[in-house]
Amino acid sequence: MITCMNNLLLSEIILHHFSQSPVAGYSDYPFRKIIRKYGCRGLIFTEMVSGKGYLMNPSFHEEILHFDDSDRPVGIQIFGGDPEAIALAAEAIEKKFHPDLIDINMGCPARKVTHKLGGAGLLNNPHLAEKIIRECVKRVKTPVSIKTRIGWNYGDMLSRTLIKSAEENGLICVFLHLRPKTGLFSGKLELENFLSIKKEFKIPLIANGGVYSKDDFLRIYGNIKDCGVMIGRGSFGNPWLFKIKEPDYSTPSISERLSVLKEHLCLTVNYFGEEHGIPKFRKFYKPYLTGISNHTKFLPSLFREKNLSDILNIINLFAV
Repeated sequence: MITCMNNLLLSEIILHHFSQSPVAGYSDYPFRKIIRKYGCRGLIFTEMVSGKGYLMNPSFHEEILHFDDSDRPVGIQIFGGDPEAIALAAEAIEKKFHPDLIDINMGCPARKVTHKLGGAGLLNNPHLAEKIIRECVKRVKTPVSIKTRIGWNYGDMLSRTLIKSAEENGLICVFLHLRPKTGLFSGKLELENFLSIKKEFKIPLIANGGVYSKDDFLRIYGNIKDCGVMIGRGSFGNPWLFKIKEPDYSTPSISERLSVLKEHLCLTVNYFGEEHGIPKFRKFYKPYLTGISNHTKFLPSLFREKNLSDILNIINLFAV
């Protein structure tokens, strides 16, 4: 059953609930199931896919892009520097998967993406970025957005030109990471520059970056009343983070964290199989266990084990 969300409702959800930022290697089907179940009421994203890559081998991306209607609203993000390839891929993905949103990645800082004029590379190529936006909007009926960085270097605010193109071409919103490309994932957030840019445009700007706790949210975004917020890496091992605006929010107990860790692990193994699922999940052990005493003592064993039941036995030791 296909039940895509209408634009007005989608806009309200994006503005008033935390959205999940797409992160390559993390935003897979089991991860999305967990954050939806335990916290995220906003938009969730699949991992990003290359426009050209999808056109060359659509079946390869089935596992990456699969979602259920119960997961909605769901966005699919496409990256690349070829306007026609992105537009054709968006059209094919719309027909095959019927997402609620198609997002064009204009913010990935990885060199293998930027040197091919994709991701954040489009900050330095605004004419190409605008052509990508125009071609994509012409091809699909699904709402379109872009996700970009506030600039390439601190203070340059190159995103202004891309935001202008997004607004002029009727995009639903812009997801804006408040670190420039050179700031990667740990540099200073340009909050004041974000507020300055926000005043220039009517299109909704959804802020991204720096939220790892309720204190982070209140410190960075607490005074921005009409701004949507997107959470990325802070949600790894912490799906409850999406509930930090709720009055009854509290940090999860150790037993809750261990229970969801095991649930997430089992979902991953069920979806990918034990041989592939266990290696894929290893990056989540540390986020779930950080703060639990003596967890580092067990990490080598967790990384080494290849059998699900043995891993569950090790995790159960934390509850003793």
